[in-house]
Amino acid sequence: MTGPQTDLLTTMIARLDLPGLEAKALEIVARDPIGMIESDAGSQVASQTNRSRADCDRALLGLAGRGLLLRIDSDQPRLIAAYDALGIPADQRQLIVAKSQVYQMLGHPHSPAAMQTLKRTFEESIETIYIGMEITEIGVFSALESRSDAGRQTFFLMPPKSQVNPQRREHYDEIVDGWVKFLKKGRSHLRDNVRLCISKEVTQDIYTSALTRHHARIDVYAFGADSTRTGQILQAPSQSSLYSLVYAKYRLAWATAVPIFWIWPLEWFQFYVKRLWALALGLFLLAIAALLQRTHHHGFADSIIACAAVNFLTQFWLTTRAPKELYQ
Repeated sequence: MTGPQTDLLTTMIARLDLPGLEAKALEIVARDPIGMIESDAGSQVASQTNRSRADCDRALLGLAGRGLLLRIDSDQPRLIAAYDALGIPADQRQLIVAKSQVYQMLGHPHSPAAMQTLKRTFEESIETIYIGMEITEIGVFSALESRSDAGRQTFFLMPPKSQVNPQRREHYDEIVDGWVKFLKKGRSHLRDNVRLCISKEVTQDIYTSALTRHHARIDVYAFGADSTRTGQILQAPSQSSLYSLVYAKYRLAWATAVPIFWIWPLEWFQFYVKRLWALALGLFLLAIAALLQRTHHHGFADSIIACAAVNFLTQFWLTTRAPKELYQ
């Protein structure tokens, strides 16, 4: 959607045959949604062009002298681009400015735009999709079966029942039961490529959210609201601050995620064995070292055992507390 408008702005600036820094400074100001505070404009341009503040101040002064920048008087005077002088129609200006916004506003979680982009994400994302939810019916994810048939993975993360509002726990059980029945009765591709997991790190801040390698969706809603549906879905690309925050939360949630026992009992068992074997062995070795101390067998042997115990306990800590990267 921004391609033609980008061409329009760059084309119009190129026609002016401006010096390089002035051309770049004009584009930066033209894309700013609210204009730049006059006293800080030179610094803002300098931070985006890696040029000195003095050079950028001179460039902005030159643009103002050419009538390509306008000064808006207020408590804090601002500089904006003179779009009329650039030959950019009024109906195109907001689209040009919108390119500076890193995120997209998709409306309420069940709005047409939000649902269509979610479906498109399921259809187009080749790598694993992570979905955070509190209580969400399977029917919301209409493209899940076709995605699974294509061999693409989707991991759903829910909080443990103990973290859900007591008044909502009966409905929580109904939703989980519905998922279990759907996955059990569905084609084997579903059980191969879908995981429904419980994680204590799935908290309110990532309910109704999603993460892919290329973008993150987050539901911005009030924690006191009756439903996450009252919020607004924001979508941000990777290499953005919002994506980084959502990624860090999912990374931690996935590290503590346990697959539902009734569908994946072996994975459920492996999860706990992996996390408890080092702890059990470490405690066993510490107990032996303590016993040797009590029976007055001091020396090299009990030191070795104590060191081994510390090593196993350290490994236990690392394996349970150091989340792995979600996308290599």
